[in-house]
Amino acid sequence: MNLEKSFGKISVNDKHYTLLEPFSAKNGGNCEWAVAMDSAKNKKFIKKILAPKKSPAKLEKFSLYKNKLIKINNRLKKVEKNNNKEENSQQKLIYADTYFEANNFIYKITNFLENIEPMTNLNNLNFEFKLDLMVEAAKLIKQIHEENIIHADLKPDNIVVSKINKSEKVRIALNIIDFDDSVVKKDIKKSNIVTDLAYSAPEVIIISSANLKEEFGVKIKDITPKIDVFSLGLIFSELLFGKIPTTKEFSLGKDSILKITISKGFKIPKSYRIYILLRDMLEFSPSKRPNSKEVYNRLLDMKKNKTAKKISWF
Repeated sequence: MNLEKSFGKISVNDKHYTLLEPFSAKNGGNCEWAVAMDSAKNKKFIKKILAPKKSPAKLEKFSLYKNKLIKINNRLKKVEKNNNKEENSQQKLIYADTYFEANNFIYKITNFLENIEPMTNLNNLNFEFKLDLMVEAAKLIKQIHEENIIHADLKPDNIVVSKINKSEKVRIALNIIDFDDSVVKKDIKKSNIVTDLAYSAPEVIIISSANLKEEFGVKIKDITPKIDVFSLGLIFSELLFGKIPTTKEFSLGKDSILKITISKGFKIPKSYRIYILLRDMLEFSPSKRPNSKEVYNRLLDMKKNKTAKKISWF
């Protein structure tokens, strides 16, 4: 890329960024992204998050949203600081360097990840490698839950892998990104649960529908960190088998989830511990699902005891 063809400059808290690409929606989602470079020649993403109308209610929501993002960001920094103490740590939480306001938008600046792709794209690799990825992902989710953060929007696009060149060896680093819709457990409200329904837990799908909510009696207190466990179970299924559980009647994940879990549960063979773990993670009732710490410990135990075998489903 020709660095001379910059599209503008941004200065935030005495830090200066040169835009290398203009804001656009090409990087996915409903927000706009730009690529920039800081004064130390590090590439950064700049994301334009929210544009409220100039009414008192909207501006108050704007301020609360920004404060929420900063609160979550500070907790993520604490997790990352502890991870950096570990030798050969290959997993990272991609949080914001900073947030700033301009022209009624919230912007965030994050590290630029080169050559990233969803973890689920690696479903053609051997099981042992997939198990390593699942251990790393579960560890990060466990750590953010220990900080009372619910990611609330786990999907393949938000658990990505990137390649790192170290000592002439290429290593795969796992990254969990996009905490814009995350919530602090004690602050959770119906209005701030925004997820991709294809990877949502049943209680999230139900609470977003007035009819289903009345039928199943789900309340906001039922939205817990275990919504992340369910989403992670679907992502692990896609990593292992190339797709999430569906039926002939229901091709969309969320419809299948409701149909299968309500009627008869997932039919998963009990021959292998990984099947049992997935079945438990995809339980309809949150109370029957393991928490993220248990998921991590069970995966770690499989890895240590080398229980990996060639498996198939569907």
